Amino acid sequence: MKVYVDVIILENFIINLFLITITLQTVRIKFSFVRASLGSILGAFYTLLYFFPSLSVVVSLPVKLLIPLIMIYITIGKLNCLVLLKSSGVFLLWSILLCGFIFAFSLMNNPYDLFSAFTLKNIYLKYMLLALMIIYVFAYRTIIFIRDRKSLTDFFYEIEFSDNSKKFRVKAFLDSGNELTEPATTLPVILINKNYLEGFSEVGKGSLIVPYKVINGGKGSLEGFRMNQIKLYKDDKLISTKDAVICLCKDQFSPYDDYGALLSRGVL
Repeated sequence: MKVYVDVIILENFIINLFLITITLQTVRIKFSFVRASLGSILGAFYTLLYFFPSLSVVVSLPVKLLIPLIMIYITIGKLNCLVLLKSSGVFLLWSILLCGFIFAFSLMNNPYDLFSAFTLKNIYLKYMLLALMIIYVFAYRTIIFIRDRKSLTDFFYEIEFSDNSKKFRVKAFLDSGNELTEPATTLPVILINKNYLEGFSEVGKGSLIVPYKVINGGKGSLEGFRMNQIKLYKDDKLISTKDAVICLCKDQFSPYDDYGALLSRGVL
């Protein structure tokens, strides 16, 4: 009998990824698609051990029950025993349900009788199920991505200010937990990526030092300058005009380049 290792790994990877997705959906735990893929790869390679009779201990029942737990741990990245046991149990239940579903459809598509062994000949159903699993996983990830992006757009604004004769308009994100202010003037601080202010000159604006402290206890300071009459827009509608302190940064705030500035709550 010929065994195609690449096919076995690919098929089991798809099945494991599907099972991890519906398992963590069931227990309502958010997870990373990359980490889920790593857990699925582990499960796929574990399947190859069944082809080595000398490794029968590794494929014994206790180890079989341990593998889903490790896969879930890799996916969620949290060592919470209760959550891991609960998720692993749900994973096993979904696995049993999936096996029963596949076997039931196999009986309908392959002739059999009570006096002979059951032989699986028509395997087109397998590819159909694998295709449905792929569609489900990617559809789920797409829906999550669109939903998260939609929730982010509620915090998108635009700021506009002038530098002598030149106007700058930058899309900004309202960081609701950010209360950064300049201590001397008590003005709110706006962080802007330098790449969005091409041609902007800081000469003659005066320098202000803005100290900050992050959650992990780290401290630092930013150099900024006061900018008057900054206009704040939401959906092209002018909301307010305020003075603020602008600090220029080299860091990119959005991995998708959606916005180039961070607003503190004081801007509103």
